[in-house]
Amino acid sequence: MIIARIWIYCVVSILATGLAVTSASAAEKNDLEIIHIDVGQGDSTLIISPSGKTMLVDGGQNGKGKKVVVPLLEKLGIQHLDYVIATHYDSDHIGGLDEVLKFLKMPPGQILDTGSSGPLKPRPLKTEKGNDTRYADYVQAAGLEITREATPTGRGIIDLGDGVIVSIVASNGCVSGAGEDQYRPRLDENGASIALVITHGTFDYFIGGDLTGGGPSGEKITENMETPVADKVGHVDALRLSHHGSSTSSNKYFLKTLQPQVAFISAGDGYPNTKYHHPTRDVLDRLHNISPGGLKAAYATNKGETDGGLTAKDKALVSVVKKHIVLRSDGKHFSVNGDEYLTDGAISPAAAATVPSSESCSSHRRKPVHVDS
Repeated sequence: MIIARIWIYCVVSILATGLAVTSASAAEKNDLEIIHIDVGQGDSTLIISPSGKTMLVDGGQNGKGKKVVVPLLEKLGIQHLDYVIATHYDSDHIGGLDEVLKFLKMPPGQILDTGSSGPLKPRPLKTEKGNDTRYADYVQAAGLEITREATPTGRGIIDLGDGVIVSIVASNGCVSGAGEDQYRPRLDENGASIALVITHGTFDYFIGGDLTGGGPSGEKITENMETPVADKVGHVDALRLSHHGSSTSSNKYFLKTLQPQVAFISAGDGYPNTKYHHPTRDVLDRLHNISPGGLKAAYATNKGETDGGLTAKDKALVSVVKKHIVLRSDGKHFSVNGDEYLTDGAISPAAAATVPSSESCSSHRRKPVHVDS
């Protein structure tokens, strides 16, 4: 089994020093807390377990780590992160991570990413002008080796304590439980994103970076990673829309299979979103058409730059918050910025005992061999 080479530090010793301080509100209420950080056109999500363990998924664009993520951590009294995950290496996801890592009093317990080997070419460390790339900034601040394997997939890869587990259903083009020969002819950086299911009691939540669903991106068609992932995930209570509501993601099958009660959109107003127009009209229409139960609500950090703007129908579904969006769950109920919901009472199949606990994938780099009969 190939396991991602990551820096691991002794969390017990960190706790003993009193540096691992987390949000008192979540700990006192025994709630799982998921904070969708308003980093504009980018992604960053902070997870705080009732045990006090913390996990940061992505860090927004360059500058957003220092200006947005770090002040939030300071406000919450968090000086140490147990886990940091870079879902993939686009600058709007890792650009601010080096700033966060430099702020921390101690290195994170674990740093997980898609590694440097696999079907995609390694990310460059230098620009054409000889400057460090955002990827290089991240690798250096994280103390990672240049050559390393991707994070494996599997059930309960991360245990945040007090019944909160994180299962990795996709990583670097591989889907958990789908075997090793997973050839992905159209895989790109977005499609290689790490995708997670977080469970707490009967509450389950999906987040998948910029995971693609076969939608068009310019003249090319993206790899459909969402359909095999959906089969492993099943119903969830809450969904963070992949790729900021891009039409390359959130395909009909994926949304129909996950059947979320609530969805979250992380997108920005103005430039650079004027180039992308997230959330797109295609995705908003697909959200309106989720059946049979239908989507109860969607929450957006900003209105975004949808072509033609949000319609009256959109505004009835989507709450534009213009700040961080906070989800809390006690395992049976959950709330979003004070709006109350009841879980569907089921646990995602991604967290079931039948799912492998750890599974590496390397042979997806090979093209399938066709043998004439």
